[in-house]
Amino acid sequence: MTQAMNGTWKMISSENFDAYMKALGVNAFVRKMISLAKPKVVIKINDTDFLYQSVSSLKKIETKCKLGEEFQEDIPDGNKCKVCKILKYAI
Repeated sequence: MTQAMNGTWKMISSENFDAYMKALGVNAFVRKMISLAKPKVVIKINDTDFLYQSVSSLKKIETKCKLGEEFQEDIPDGNKCKVCKILKYAI
């Protein structure tokens, strides 16, 4: 299943992302700018690692982690957020 996620994807739409960013404390201006972007998303998963890249005209965001381990991620406003484990079987 995880190998099927590997590739480059174009975001067409997202649901409740503004509410998610608001809950993280991202200010209204930044949320509006991010909601206008339709990034290209790159996902690479292997037996131990997860890589996620979101590339738009506004910003490039990259997340790398080991599957099954907690990690810190930079959120859109530049703050850090603790992320729960990304489990191989959940992807």
